[in-house]
Amino acid sequence: MSEFGREELEAWLEGKPREVCVAIAHRAALRAVPFYARYINDWIEGRSLDNDMTVWFRCSLTSGVAGTWPTPEVKAAADAAAAAAADDDAYA
Repeated sequence: MSEFGREELEAWLEGKPREVCVAIAHRAALRAVPFYARYINDWIEGRSLDNDMTVWFRCSLTSGVAGTWPTPEVKAAADAAAAAAADDDAYA
């Protein structure tokens, strides 16, 4: 398996569908979990990682699903957020 640098990855992703880019970003975030857990464990002795890991996985799963296969609820929330942002721009 070859290793990609940032430039090679950007070149490879050029022209790929958005879903591919999001899936790769999601996988990269999941691969960072053990390093994050180790850092937190070393930083705060004796602290339970259960809550931290739950938050990490929830955020990662939500962004991965929303970016690649959004559910109708996610699409509705995105549309509402876009409409609210457009309204804020109108008042600015």
